[in-house]
Amino acid sequence: MFATTETDMTNSPAAMTPLLGRAGALPPVPASVGQTFTLQAAAQAFRMMDELLDITCFDGPAGTGKTTACAYAAAQSKRKWRYCVLPLRAHPRDLIATVYEAVFQRPAGGTERLMSTTLVDRLCDGDIGLIADEVHHVGLQGAQQLRYLWDAAATRDTPFPLLLVGCDVRRELARAEEVRGRIARWVSFDLISDVEDVIAIAGAQHPRLALTDPKIIQKMNERIARRSIRAWHQIGKHIRFLPDSTSANKATGLTRDDVRLLRSMLGTDIA
Repeated sequence: MFATTETDMTNSPAAMTPLLGRAGALPPVPASVGQTFTLQAAAQAFRMMDELLDITCFDGPAGTGKTTACAYAAAQSKRKWRYCVLPLRAHPRDLIATVYEAVFQRPAGGTERLMSTTLVDRLCDGDIGLIADEVHHVGLQGAQQLRYLWDAAATRDTPFPLLLVGCDVRRELARAEEVRGRIARWVSFDLISDVEDVIAIAGAQHPRLALTDPKIIQKMNERIARRSIRAWHQIGKHIRFLPDSTSANKATGLTRDDVRLLRSMLGTDIA
């Protein structure tokens, strides 16, 4: 018999720095995305950022499609994108560690300064871009840190595309022109009220919504979705459980009874 030697996994590099499977991964893009004016503007701004290697910000309330827009736009890019959700009220080292884990897809280690230097070296390679979501979690100080990373790369004449995503970012950064001025373009997201946008978003969620009376869709937008794209995604998931959706018959628009049932299932029947 041949003698075998067991590998000491505790001393192997892979054991010490295991890959983080989901770190840095983009959020999934919904199967159907409503082609609203804002989504198209966001996609155009993203393409400009991707080519010009500068900073863009998607700014707006929760549930208005910012994260969906960045995932949708990144999926059309040839660049490798790293995505991270910034931790709430993060210490400076924790913020850098979050970005580090997204970029390298392995656990962070070392001092804040060492991680920052290593990050800049990697970002200067020119093949990846960074999406930092929930920027409002870290406030002005956190935005400053992200700006320092970009500035350090730009100083070497190798800037990288950086997308900031969050709520009330413009207002927060109004107190610091040195940060706000670095942002080349803004895309403002808001709760959906435009009739064409509402119909486009609803119709993209489920075939039955595409066949529903536009007047009913508008009422659903106000009373069930509360003008939130995120809520429309939930509505689309629930429709297939409605009685008329489970039959083999040809798809039909929603009835008023369907709408009442949806309001009950989604907890908006008291509105």
